[in-house]
Amino acid sequence: MFKSYFFLIVLLVRCSCVSALELLNKQPDNYLNILTKVESDDGNFIVAMTDEGSQQIQITTGPNDWHPAWLGSKNKILFLSDRNVSKQVLPKEGDPFYQPKAHLYIQEPGGPSRQLTFGDHKVWLPNSSPDGEFIAFFSDQDESFGDLYIIEVDTGHIERITTNKRWPMESAIWLSSSQLLFNMFIQDTLEIYVFDLKSKQLNQLTHSASRTKNGYISISPDHNHIAFVSRDRNSDDSAGIINPQIFIMDIDGKNRRQLTLDSFINFMPIWSPNGQQIIFLRGNGIDGKGNAQLRIIDKEGAGEGQINDDHILSGPKWIVGTSVIIYISEIDGHNRIRGFDLAMQRSYTISQDANDYSELAVRPILTTK
Repeated sequence: MFKSYFFLIVLLVRCSCVSALELLNKQPDNYLNILTKVESDDGNFIVAMTDEGSQQIQITTGPNDWHPAWLGSKNKILFLSDRNVSKQVLPKEGDPFYQPKAHLYIQEPGGPSRQLTFGDHKVWLPNSSPDGEFIAFFSDQDESFGDLYIIEVDTGHIERITTNKRWPMESAIWLSSSQLLFNMFIQDTLEIYVFDLKSKQLNQLTHSASRTKNGYISISPDHNHIAFVSRDRNSDDSAGIINPQIFIMDIDGKNRRQLTLDSFINFMPIWSPNGQQIIFLRGNGIDGKGNAQLRIIDKEGAGEGQINDDHILSGPKWIVGTSVIIYISEIDGHNRIRGFDLAMQRSYTISQDANDYSELAVRPILTTK
């Protein structure tokens, strides 16, 4: 097992070593496409790797870094870390809303990290704008259970967007560099909204029956449609079981239509890079036992089928410009990054070392309106 004592050690799954900067300088920016968190005996840190996993570089030093993501179109990453925080608050047993104290950081592979948030607060679910100029995140810094904030990366200026005071569990999604999609509770109903940073207008996109939960928002590559999950009282099956189902709607909230209708739990829809298909998970939820299975359906609701027999722990993510879907699955007692090539109809293991992996990110689709 490799050590994390030396900053930016290059890890080669198959052989030779070169420096991180040498590797990056010889390759285009998208050469290292996958970000993931490594869980090792030395702590948790972030690595970047090639699509097939043959080369990896350790980007952060740990000892407890998580939630990696690319900073929009820039060759930088953002992540959370509990370095420089006061004594950590431990979770209460069975607490589903626990979030550790954390700060937001950005870093270029081969360069130093830069801390963006300060103070004795919790920060979670950060997500970068397509141009990498802003980051949306949730925080309890104004004595709320968690509200949406936006930070300008260059200046560090922070703006509070919501005063909802309800604990959010999903990232806000950037529709463009000036518009955000997110879900928010109104009394007992979880609805989807769009916020315009320029006009400061908040528009409600879903209008659901009481106690409906709408979430797992995913935007089509052409930015014309939204896929999402709804646990809708009006979409229960003949047995009266109300389980989350996959829906799509136009970007303005109109023409809502249901894609799945069954007694299973369907969640986490992800658009294909060409916008014609949606992959999603089905099962009893990601419960640490890998009971979720990967499925695919076209945007009109036809052609639904199971992709393979792997049980999913984390993911899935679709690598832009390829027919490859990646995810994390338990193999031989380790949480490994796996890939499935839809064109070749084959599954394969990307990470083959003795470490455990979690939290995947890939470079985003950069087409915006």
